[in-house]
Amino acid sequence: MAVVVAGPEQPKDQTPRFHFDTAVLDPSDRFEAYRFLYAGGSDACAIGLHFSAAVSARPLDGMVLFERRLAQVSHERTPARVRGDDFEHVVLQLVLSGEMRVETPGRRFVVAPGEIVVFDMNRPQRTEIQNAHTLTCAVARSLVAEAIATLTDLHGTVMQGSRAGLVADMMVSLNRHAASLSGAEMAAAVGAFAEILRIGLRATGTATPPPPLDRRKLERACAAIERQLADPLLGPSHIAAEAEISRSRLYELFQPFGGVARQI
Repeated sequence: MAVVVAGPEQPKDQTPRFHFDTAVLDPSDRFEAYRFLYAGGSDACAIGLHFSAAVSARPLDGMVLFERRLAQVSHERTPARVRGDDFEHVVLQLVLSGEMRVETPGRRFVVAPGEIVVFDMNRPQRTEIQNAHTLTCAVARSLVAEAIATLTDLHGTVMQGSRAGLVADMMVSLNRHAASLSGAEMAAAVGAFAEILRIGLRATGTATPPPPLDRRKLERACAAIERQLADPLLGPSHIAAEAEISRSRLYELFQPFGGVARQI
């Protein structure tokens, strides 16, 4: 099955770009081809009938940039997979449009446009996308070792505001201009990016993380919704009473997922 077209986009391109696009594949092959593409690092799962994926990747000096347009797909690195591979790098996921739902041990949250979530590939994670355009940067651990040493828990950190903007601008610029840079120029650009990333990570490391997820109450509320789905009067008051929690707590539980109504 033909899956990938790879190679330089044009003669002057100093860093060849890899391409994958489900639009050029037979519909019956699309998800299996994508799942195979990611099988080395994560378990991909289609989460709807309208899955699609367009991915381009560019290797740089000590890092790889991936531009992705994805619909209705999740990716997961389970504890077993983490134990079984040798991935040591750090991954930055910049959401350009849409949103990314993230689960790390004990937490669930949503990453909005302009925000960057940081993953330590030594830790389990799950992401879910309904329709989003993202720019992903896989960074060698050595490039951010100084910043990592200052953070108590890098995994699942969300970079926001002006410092996220600094890092995001650099990621976008590298992705846009890498094709025209020589090897020496690329090495210098990656060095500059590493410095900006350290600034962002050190600042982010002092932020208060999102509150831990109360899984027991969330599961109870989800079960209450499922039991009452056929009830036309189903609403927050009914769900809160069934789950034996307050309405305010119910709203807090589902806030990362777009609210109670969206969950229903």
